Amino acid sequence: MIKESAPSAPATIQLRDAQLDDYIGIKNLCINNGLLLPDEKIWRRRWEQNPLILEGNVSWSVGWVLETCDGKIVGYCGNIPMAYRLEDRNITAATTTALAVDPSYRSHSLPLLQRFFKQNHVDLFMVSSANESSGKIYKAYGMKITPSPSYEQALFWVTDPIPFFQAMWYHKGWWLPKIFGWMAGRIFKIWSAILFFKIQSKKTKCKTVYSYDERFDFFWANHLFLKKRLAFVRDQKNLTWHFQHFLDTGMGWVAIYEQDGEILGYAIFIRRDKSEIGLSRLQLADIQAINDSPDIIRELFIYGLQQARIQGGHVLEVIGFNQNKRKIFNEFSPMVRLITSHPYLYKLANHNKNMAQDMNDINVWDPSIIDGDAGL
Repeated sequence: MIKESAPSAPATIQLRDAQLDDYIGIKNLCINNGLLLPDEKIWRRRWEQNPLILEGNVSWSVGWVLETCDGKIVGYCGNIPMAYRLEDRNITAATTTALAVDPSYRSHSLPLLQRFFKQNHVDLFMVSSANESSGKIYKAYGMKITPSPSYEQALFWVTDPIPFFQAMWYHKGWWLPKIFGWMAGRIFKIWSAILFFKIQSKKTKCKTVYSYDERFDFFWANHLFLKKRLAFVRDQKNLTWHFQHFLDTGMGWVAIYEQDGEILGYAIFIRRDKSEIGLSRLQLADIQAINDSPDIIRELFIYGLQQARIQGGHVLEVIGFNQNKRKIFNEFSPMVRLITSHPYLYKLANHNKNMAQDMNDINVWDPSIIDGDAGL
C-alpha cells in the first residue's frame, strides 16, 4: 500500500537486493504502512521452495529494499517468480508483493519498480493485489488490467449469518454490533436456511484431501497442459509450493472429483480470516475440471458450500474466474461486493510482445487467487 505525498527525506539511502535475512526489517516496514506479512517460515518458502527457482538456471532476487545509512529498511518491493503456460509455451512470470515505502522516502520509491521491470529473464509481469494508490503507479509503468471483468465483483455466500452480521456491524463502526448483528443474522438465517437446505441435500462424488499427489501431475499433463488459456502450472510440486502451508495449518482443504481413482476435477478452498472484526472468511482459490465440465464444476462448488458450513466458516467468497464458471456460481444466489479498484494487472516483457494479441483475448484469462501473490 502506497499513500500520498509526504515530507522530503534525506538522500543518504541505498537501493540493494533484498535478502531473506531482511525479514524483520521488511515486516516492520509493512506494519508501519498498513500491510501484513506472513510469519517468517511461510515468507521464506516463497523462494526457498519455489520450483522455478530450484529447477532454473537463473539467479532470482527476493526483491529490493531502500535502506538508510544506519541500516533501517524504509522501502521494499518483493519479487516472486511463478511458472505459467499458454498452449505450448512456457512462460516465466514475476509478481510483486508487499510494495511499501515509508512516507518520508516516497520520492525514492521509483527505482524499486524500475528494478522489478528490468528483469530480462521475465516474460510476464503480474500484480494481483493492487489497490487504488498502487494501481496508478503500476499503470504508469505500462501495466494493464486484464480483459476479464470478473475481478470487479466479488461473489459471496453467508454460511453462518449471526457471526457474519455481527462482524459487518463491527466493521461499519456501528454501535451495539452484537445485538443488531444478531437480529440481522436471525432474519437472514431464514432465507439462508431455504438456500442451504437445497444445497445440503445434494449428493456429490467429491471428497476432501489435504495434500497433492501424483494424480495432479496426470490431471495437469492430460487435461490442462495445452489449453489456449494462460495458466499457472498446476502440477503437484507447484500446487504444493503454493498452497500446502494452508492445508498443513488447518487453513484450507482440497475438494476432488474422482472416477476410478482418477481426478477429473478439483477445487482449492483457503481461509483468509478478517480476525480484526471476528470474521471467518473462506475463499475459493482455484477450481478446474476435465474439459471445463460444468457438471463437475457445479458438484465441486456445491461440495465447497457444504463443507464451508461444516468447517465453521461465516462466509464463502469468490473473486475472479472466467464467465463460464461465474455463470455456474450465480446459480446459487450469491450476494455481491463491488471491488473499487481492479487488483489484477499485467505487462508483457519487451521480448514477448508477440503475445499481445493473445493477452487481449478474454478467453485466455481465468484469473483467481492462485495468480500473483494474492494466495501466497
